[in-house]
Amino acid sequence: MRNSLFLFCLILPVFGYSQNNLSNEELSRLSSNTEWLALLHYRQHAVLTRNSSYIVNDEFFLHPNGKFDAKAELEATVSALNAPVKTNTNKHAACLFPARRLWIEAHSSMQISDVACREYSDWAQLDSVDSISMVFATGHFKNPASFFGHNFLKLNSKGSESYLLDPSINFGAKIPPNENPLFYLAKGIGGVYDAQFTREPFYRFLAKYGEQDLRDIWEYRLDLSPHQRHLIIAHLWEVKDAVFPYYFFRENCAYQIASVLGIITNTEFVPQYLPWAMPITVFDRMMNAPADQQALVTQVDFYQSRRTEFQNRFAKSTAAEKRLITRYSNDETVLNTESFEALPRDRQIWLIDTLLDYVHYRIREDDLLSDKERQRQLLLARLKFGTGAKQEVEVKPPVAPHLGQRPGIISLGAVNRYIDSDRNNAAQRLGVLKIRPAYYDFLGLPYGRKPYSSFTVLDSTFTFSDDNVKLERIDLVNVSSLSTNHTGIKNDKALSWHARIGNERLSNTCKDCQAWLLDWEIGKSFRVGQRLVAFAVAGARLQENRQGRGFGGLQLHAGISGRLAKQIFVHASYGLQEHFNARQAYSEEWSLETRFGQSRWWDIRLGATQRDTLQYGGSIGLYW
Repeated sequence: MRNSLFLFCLILPVFGYSQNNLSNEELSRLSSNTEWLALLHYRQHAVLTRNSSYIVNDEFFLHPNGKFDAKAELEATVSALNAPVKTNTNKHAACLFPARRLWIEAHSSMQISDVACREYSDWAQLDSVDSISMVFATGHFKNPASFFGHNFLKLNSKGSESYLLDPSINFGAKIPPNENPLFYLAKGIGGVYDAQFTREPFYRFLAKYGEQDLRDIWEYRLDLSPHQRHLIIAHLWEVKDAVFPYYFFRENCAYQIASVLGIITNTEFVPQYLPWAMPITVFDRMMNAPADQQALVTQVDFYQSRRTEFQNRFAKSTAAEKRLITRYSNDETVLNTESFEALPRDRQIWLIDTLLDYVHYRIREDDLLSDKERQRQLLLARLKFGTGAKQEVEVKPPVAPHLGQRPGIISLGAVNRYIDSDRNNAAQRLGVLKIRPAYYDFLGLPYGRKPYSSFTVLDSTFTFSDDNVKLERIDLVNVSSLSTNHTGIKNDKALSWHARIGNERLSNTCKDCQAWLLDWEIGKSFRVGQRLVAFAVAGARLQENRQGRGFGGLQLHAGISGRLAKQIFVHASYGLQEHFNARQAYSEEWSLETRFGQSRWWDIRLGATQRDTLQYGGSIGLYW
């Protein structure tokens, strides 16, 4: 249909139709405009020129070569907008591409005749939308797709009965049901999946991320003019059937959702020099507009997950209520007991609502039939008190994600390393360069992410001296989650675990012992005071056998992690390994690292490690 429309527009002059056309000079100027290229979702390379669109289905383009030629697509769009209106106005270019029409009229002298676009009007509901928000769901470790977090758009309706019904626009891969996470990761990295923009009510995203995945959600309301809001909504209509390739690290939700904002601003939300795109980078750049540009965000709102809500309600409960909640978590009967009946009526309602939050999030964790039955019993008990509103908890929102650590770091430091384990020789002095493009470690600022956790990608450490440079270690992926018991009751806790795929020198003293390895450990952790967590995990390592050091072995790590004071962070661990097939049956190691300062731009770190020799030193890091 698009090609037929294009051919029809070419022969219009033959039949005497008057054209409201652009000059060739205007076509050249407008077709190179970054906003026009954003409307077509053209690729933007750091070195190469923009040469093609991410959109793969031909129906999106009016010119046969529009996917590769922005000027030809602009010229075809102008011709199609000037085409006479037929019976079915919904198929006219002005209705199929309302954002292109708005943009062309705003940037040229063209004025397109009004066309009745009922299907677009019913979908857009322009009179009811008074603002647009970018929403961030914090990351979680149950699915590789969620490690970095997720972002989507929300269209806020004025006079709406509930914000829950506001339409939201998501971008995601079309993944088969029950896809294996490892297959998903491999296919996502390789760009096997197709992806599309979809539209759903906001309550469905709250249910999925806040209720099912137990992730906190942040809403950033954008400061847009009516024209900018109209342009974004019109463009979302244009791309609702467009098909994109999906790449886990780059052309993902962060990239494509942010690209929609590219039609109204020249801000680069995803740096072109990076081979990946992360939602946190988009929000960081939204909140830190250049000095010569207006701030893009006017308001930030917080939606707590079901787990966070329960933990906050537990903290606000009285000592007697906490004892009842603890008994309930141990499968004891609580309702209709003397302790329960002794509570005032409003506190009985409070307790039942708190237990409902607890059981609800337990269902999301384990999906046990016993928990569903307990939920049914609590609902019946709650009905006896009437249908009054739930007593909400007034909670100070946590620090917003955009104030957390920037995802990349480059640090420079120095270490003293003893040559042998007996320390008979003087320590060797080495420079240390560390480069980590993503995402955060245990000592990073704990805002907008899972607390007491670490998730790094391509974390590389080099040492250098006067005569050589050595790669000491590179982690392709290194993930650790220290799940802590926030309330002290049974089941408010998950397993702690650690997984790593990387390459490192197996000894500080060897010359040819670089080995690839895979670590997997699982265990428990618990709070020590308000700011620290102690942990113990055990598992196994598989590795290349270098210099008789074996193919891996069993291992145990225990330690402590968290914040000693407002400006001081610490992570310490002790490890014991039993090696397979190695000349040395057992070995041990320990490490201690501290961070000073809580800037999101820089830090100072001091540390020491003991493996086969002692090493200690410090570094200064810059975040980007």
